[in-house]
Formats: sequence, structure tokens, C-alpha cells
Amino acid sequence: MNAPISERPRGSSTTPARPGTGASPFDIADRIAEKVGGPVIIEDASFQVLGYSAFVGPMDRGRAEAILGRRIP
Repeated sequence: MNAPISERPRGSSTTPARPGTGASPFDIADRIAEKVGGPVIIEDASFQVLGYSAFVGPMDRGRAEAILGRRIP
């Protein structure tokens, strides 16, 4: 599946940013993705998607379902 993820709900997460950082889970995912050189999804202990990094390129079905459904399948 090829799908660009260019528009994301920035700051719309129900999880607050880490106190004092001003960074949303999306911002944190972007920073991690830069460091590791690949896409990142941040989830809670219940597999609820909290944020994900920007990504353009081939996307596997699991990632697409996690982002669109806001939950890890």
C-alpha cells in the first residue's frame, strides 16, 4: 500500500505532551524517526495510537490500519 501521510491531527491527541517540553506525541515520533531513519508509531499499554511520525513511501497494511483506526490491529 502506498499512501503519503502528510496531514496529521497535530496536537489533537488525548494524551498530553510530556510536561515542560511543549512537544506532542507526533513531534516526539518525528524526532525519533529522524534518529532511527524510519517511521515510528507511539502507542499506550492498550495499543491505542498516541502519535506517529510523518512518512511518505510504501506503507505496510498494519501501519495503515494502526494510523487510520488509531489502534494497533
